[in-house]
Amino acid sequence: MKHLLMRQHLFSLGGKFDITDDSENTRYTVSGSTFSIPKYFDILDLNSIPIARLTHQVFTFFTKV
Repeated sequence: MKHLLMRQHLFSLGGKFDITDDSENTRYTVSGSTFSIPKYFDILDLNSIPIARLTHQVFTFFTKV
């Protein structure tokens, strides 16, 4: 099983940080939106190709199934 480490900079204005493996090699780069609602994070591979987008909903009025 591989372990990945995510280190987010606390005072990062650009919303960029890296995901590294156990050997401290960068595996993925995460780029986040700074001032948009809902907030999102794009996960990019080493060639800057988007792999996934995570979206964080701040609040919802109704439950989703």
